[in-house]
Amino acid sequence: MSEKENPRPREDLILGFEEDARPPSVLTDTHVETSSVERPNEQYRNIYGAAINLETALPGGSPVYNAKSQLLNEALLDIGMGRYQWSLALVTGLGWFLDSFWMSSFSFVQPAIKHEATFYAEHNTYLAVSQYVGLTLGAFVLPMMTDFIGRKNLFNLTLVIMGFAGLVGAGMPAFSGLCVVSFFMGIAAGGNQSIGAAILVEILPSSHQYLLTMQGVFSALGKLLAAAFALPLMTEFACPANATERRCHYVMNMGWRYTWWTLGTITLFLCLLRFCCHLHETPKYLLAQGRDAEVVKTVRSLAVYSGKRTWLNMTHLRKIEEDLEDSAREVPETGGFVALQQSLHAFTPTWVKALLAPEHNARSTTLLLVAISVLLGLALPLFDAFISRYLLAARSLTVAQDFAAANAWTYKIYMFQALCALPGPLAAGLLIETRPLGRRRVAALASALAGVFLFVYAGAARSLGGVVAFSCVAAFFQNAALSLLVAYTAEAFAAPVRGTALGVVGGAGKLFGFFAAVVSAFVSGDGAGAPVWVAAALWVVAGAAWMLLRVETKARAAA
Repeated sequence: MSEKENPRPREDLILGFEEDARPPSVLTDTHVETSSVERPNEQYRNIYGAAINLETALPGGSPVYNAKSQLLNEALLDIGMGRYQWSLALVTGLGWFLDSFWMSSFSFVQPAIKHEATFYAEHNTYLAVSQYVGLTLGAFVLPMMTDFIGRKNLFNLTLVIMGFAGLVGAGMPAFSGLCVVSFFMGIAAGGNQSIGAAILVEILPSSHQYLLTMQGVFSALGKLLAAAFALPLMTEFACPANATERRCHYVMNMGWRYTWWTLGTITLFLCLLRFCCHLHETPKYLLAQGRDAEVVKTVRSLAVYSGKRTWLNMTHLRKIEEDLEDSAREVPETGGFVALQQSLHAFTPTWVKALLAPEHNARSTTLLLVAISVLLGLALPLFDAFISRYLLAARSLTVAQDFAAANAWTYKIYMFQALCALPGPLAAGLLIETRPLGRRRVAALASALAGVFLFVYAGAARSLGGVVAFSCVAAFFQNAALSLLVAYTAEAFAAPVRGTALGVVGGAGKLFGFFAAVVSAFVSGDGAGAPVWVAAALWVVAGAAWMLLRVETKARAAA
């Protein structure tokens, strides 16, 4: 297309007070005259041709916000998937990558840490406990804070915390100090993924919301690379198997330190790359805060960056506000009980009320998502905590054999699992937009199949090939289901309460993950098989819970 056919918008129109812009479908043609910025006449559709529903799935704001968000979704659809949106998908994927990168590293280095004389303690499981306390706090608080202070600054902060915590933790001389580092690392990792999901879903055109589920690919990639770095370092620079805790000294056990220094350096480098890209505050967050002029300016900037034009301007937003405010100026019902309700309404926290409102299935959706998160929050740590013991038991290793050789085999299993987990979110992202499936059915199927293959995995533990095969297939479905839980939560709730919803759902899962970590601390190696069976059953129950959800976000724009 030539420059004459698609001219770049003038900077003096950024606030959009011109009177000749083409109106959106939610306004009548008598309000504003038509301009040269044409909007397509055909219905918006997803990648499989299904019509996109622009109505809010679970209203989280006022009628004015709901109408404006529909208008904003139309503007984003008309701009399409531009350079900024693709770049943003990579930047937010970086958050998923680093979360998995660091949380996996704790599983890799903990055996080496607890054998070192400097860190030897009767209760060395406090490291995992402090990690989950941080994860729970971060998962609850940080996403909720984004509903009040914005998305982008907290997202940047979590990346920086992870990088510095890793570098400091590797040189920590005391076990208590390492637990403090683990706590702060958990805070950053706990909220980073949810914040990234909120940022991405609020800028993507609704025709490409499936990309949010595909972000799980970065999570698998993080685990893969963490295991790849840990494999040579942890096996080459580890204490020998015959070294007791009192004889495994600092200089003999540098492998886990080299691993963390490497991961910390990589994290800070990626953070620097992130700051080279200008990140806009999301237009839907700005809209929820009533900052309409900044909404128009941001959307116009997105269009300019992608070489497009947008019809969105302040005239459209103001017209919606005026029309809905006029219709709301009716004489309210009066009376004793009604008057009391109206007087107390101002003291009701709307951001909590929206999650538990009986209208539009908001309450049932919130409670079911919390239940699913709790089930998976219990299942995952049980699996991760006992897989090393289970795999070592499956391989006929004796205590006298080399400790590093056993670890090398374990790291290879982690790498195989991560490789198999990579295509899980990709397949899920494509299936969730199909007509017969959608988000709920794909998530239910992935959760149930993950549980089934964990059951088979437990039965095939005596065969090395069976362990590798079935654990890898289970990882494929696990990663798909976990990605869908974050994506569905972000899509279902509107921007005014999106961070709160992500915080409640994610925090509940991390809280019960903490309980699972405590349980794992008191179960001996002889009982390592039981948690695997329990985890498998929890996955199957989570699959059934997915089918109880009444709200489907397939081909539906996130408000």
